[in-house]
Amino acid sequence: MGSNFSATTDIFLGPSLKINRAKEHLDRLKAEFAEFQAKNPYGVTIEEQFQPRRRIIRFKEREQVPQHWSAIIGDILHNLRSALDNLAVGLVIANGCTSKTGINETSFPIAASNSDFEKMISGKQFRRASEKAKKVTRRLKPYQGGNDSLYIVRQLNNRDKHVAILPAVAAVGKMNSFLDGLGDLRVTLSHDPLKSFDLKDGDELFYAPVALGEAQIGPDNIQRDLPTPDDPKIQITFRIAFANTQVVDGQYLFAVLDKLVDVAERTVAIYRRHAL
Repeated sequence: MGSNFSATTDIFLGPSLKINRAKEHLDRLKAEFAEFQAKNPYGVTIEEQFQPRRRIIRFKEREQVPQHWSAIIGDILHNLRSALDNLAVGLVIANGCTSKTGINETSFPIAASNSDFEKMISGKQFRRASEKAKKVTRRLKPYQGGNDSLYIVRQLNNRDKHVAILPAVAAVGKMNSFLDGLGDLRVTLSHDPLKSFDLKDGDELFYAPVALGEAQIGPDNIQRDLPTPDDPKIQITFRIAFANTQVVDGQYLFAVLDKLVDVAERTVAIYRRHAL
């Protein structure tokens, strides 16, 4: 059977186009998030309880995370994984492989362990690449415990093929409450959220057995102040996070996606400099 593939003038064109497409999807997602954030989608409610006497702060969901964000996230992941596979195909073509079988069997080797990676790099997935390209790939350590970002690209892309990746809400920060009535001593109690991930409307975030002080919170994307009768304000911060992924659950959505785009881009650049 005749050859169906030939070397191109730029084997990095395909990977670059895929990464650029992933960036376009990510920019769209960030723009939609800004619109969503402007709606003040999250807040808190305060519930007074008398037996035992305490104040309960609950999560209030005014607007749900748009479900179609899952499809945009999937498009980002697919393009990043495709960029890496395009890169692998370009490398084997550059090494003289032009057969349909050889091209179809080739993919960028990313594994769960170093031993599995070695099997991939010497197997049908990557054996047609040059020794120089294999050396560069080994130095990248694209496996769990090596280059975890590349491993996450593989895992999230595979996950999205079978189960929709739906973003969830996470709470970030601490709350301080103050205990008085001990002479001149005032004790500050620091509280972590009782539940900080995959929040649902009405979930209990904090409670204070006595007077509630101001929460100590770092900067983030969505922040709302809710006045209370006894205290100047309560600050609670919420983030959009990954959920149901088995690898990055609870991690801030855009921090992860920015990192994955960056690692794909840097990987292509490394091969451009060192593999040919």
